Amino acid sequence: MVAGARLFAAADRTAPVWAVTRDLGAGTVLTRGDVEVVRVRLPGRGAQYLAAGGAAPVGRSLTRDVGAGELLPRAALIDRACGSEVSIPVAALHVPATVRRGVKVDVFATAREGEPTRVLAAVTVQDAVRGSDLGGGSALVVRVADELAPAVVRAVRTAEIDVVVVAGRSPGDGCGGSAGPSGSPTPGATLTFPPAPTGPATTGSTRTGPDGADPDGGGG
Repeated sequence: MVAGARLFAAADRTAPVWAVTRDLGAGTVLTRGDVEVVRVRLPGRGAQYLAAGGAAPVGRSLTRDVGAGELLPRAALIDRACGSEVSIPVAALHVPATVRRGVKVDVFATAREGEPTRVLAAVTVQDAVRGSDLGGGSALVVRVADELAPAVVRAVRTAEIDVVVVAGRSPGDGCGGSAGPSGSPTPGATLTFPPAPTGPATTGSTRTGPDGADPDGGGG
C-alpha cells in the first residue's frame, strides 16, 4: 500500500505555473485577467516558465506575442511598463470590430485634403473602450516612447484617425527595437507627422507631391 501511494504521488508531480488567458501582443502590460494558474508536468523544463508560487505578474510587460493558453515564459517578460500611455479617440467607422486589448494596430492620420500617413506602427492596444459615451466611436490606449507622446496627441487633434489591425511585426511600445513600415529597426514607435492643413501657397513656400515634384508644375 505504501509503495502504491508513492507511485501515485510520482505520477501526479505537477507544478503550478502562469498561463495567458487570451492572445496578447508584444508590449502588453499584464493585468490579472490576462493570466491564470494551471498545473502541468514539465520534466526538466520548469525553469523556463513563470512559477505561480508568488504574486501574479501584474504590471510586467511582454517582449513577444503569446497565444491563449500558452504557458508564460520567463524570457518573455520584463519588469517594467515602457513609454507613456496615450489615448486615441477613433470614430465608429474607422476602427475594426476586432480591435481589443492585446491586439497590435497601425494608426493612420489623414489631415484635411491630405493623404493618409501612418503615424504609429504595430503598437499594442492596452485598453479599448467603446460605447454611447463616445458617440459610437472608440478610445484606444496605447504605449509609445515618452518623446513621441506629444506628437501623437498632435496627430489626434489635427487629423482624422484610422486604425488597422496588424500581426507579425515588432511593437512600438517605448521599449525600443521596433520595426517601422519599411521593416528596418527604429528606436521606439514609428511616427511620421501628418501634413498640417494649409491654405493657398504663400511666398517662399514650396509644396511637393509624393515623388518630390511640385504638384503645380512650378520649378521652385
